[in-house]
Amino acid sequence: MTTLPGWCLVADLREEAKAFKAGTLLHCYPPQWGDGYESVVVFAENRKGRMVEHVLKSRRCTGWRALEVMSTNVRRYQSRTHGNPIEAWRSFAADRTHNVRGVALQEDVVKRVILEFANELHARAAAKRE
Repeated sequence: MTTLPGWCLVADLREEAKAFKAGTLLHCYPPQWGDGYESVVVFAENRKGRMVEHVLKSRRCTGWRALEVMSTNVRRYQSRTHGNPIEAWRSFAADRTHNVRGVALQEDVVKRVILEFANELHARAAAKRE
């Protein structure tokens, strides 16, 4: 598990969910299934202040953006199923840029890939509203 800050896709929760209040900052994992990111694995502090993981519909999220993760709670979060989110985004960026596995990516490349993905999500949401 990394102890360095890294980049992660984040969004705000549009409406209340079972574990989260509206407006909660959600840290998102890269796409897990071939559903076009209709469902997204997120983790955030729940109402009791614990980091928990949930699968939410992406339409319940708004304000997609890349965020440099500095919080100790987030950096230490390690999902049993999905691993470390920062490492997952680095792997996603390596796949998107056809980088050779094992060769370290510059953090600005990871940030750029996450921003491009966030822009895709914004465009998709705008197209659905039309």
